[in-house]
Amino acid sequence: MKFNLLFFTALFVVLNAAVIPSNKIPSSKPECSTNASTAYLDIILMIDTSANMGSINLRKISTTMSLIMPKFTIGNNWNISQGYRNTRISVVTYDTNAKIVANFTDINSIGDLSNILNTLTASNSQEANLLE
Repeated sequence: MKFNLLFFTALFVVLNAAVIPSNKIPSSKPECSTNASTAYLDIILMIDTSANMGSINLRKISTTMSLIMPKFTIGNNWNISQGYRNTRISVVTYDTNAKIVANFTDINSIGDLSNILNTLTASNSQEANLLE
């Protein structure tokens, strides 16, 4: 159930993030492209690593993200006014506590993201703290 929620949330973000109505973007800033490969986004993957999630579902998340994220140009350049158009990704896990696994500067390619996601393991805690 949690995997489905995470999967559909990630899918919603990926499919809708690059489609921003032009009337919502200030005209003084460059528009985000509707082409995912030239979109500039900051994506934070929040992943439940409690025992309820299990290692099989963590592998499914890794596989799903490895299929979706190559559509984006992944990097950590942030200054769009200088012409940088890439997607920055960070990973946060949570069980009883939240933990930053990877900052935006740690992931520069789909390989980096895959390596980080493949190292995630389910904890022994049955709790998923959604308050922090």
